[in-house]
Amino acid sequence: MLAINNDNNQINLEHLYEFMKNRIPEYAIPKFIRFTKKIELTGTQKYIKYPLREQGIDLKRITNDDDQLYYFDRTIQKYQPLNGDVYDKIINGFIQF
Repeated sequence: MLAINNDNNQINLEHLYEFMKNRIPEYAIPKFIRFTKKIELTGTQKYIKYPLREQGIDLKRITNDDDQLYYFDRTIQKYQPLNGDVYDKIINGFIQF
């Protein structure tokens, strides 16, 4: 998962995918992207990643309602919003990566 600290929602997912596709191998392209308004920092200004790892893509565990989650739909080669129905399909194996 790629977590992006994004206050202004100005990131175009299609451009982001094209940028990554041209620079990193396919297996390294994130399957999930999470836009969040706040990522906690340590005293030395490093991101605290543990809460993000704990929450993963489980919509019930994500505490910030403003966060937006997307998954990479390989059939259409685009990032799509991840909602409750999509989450259930992923968990039950109907959507595979």
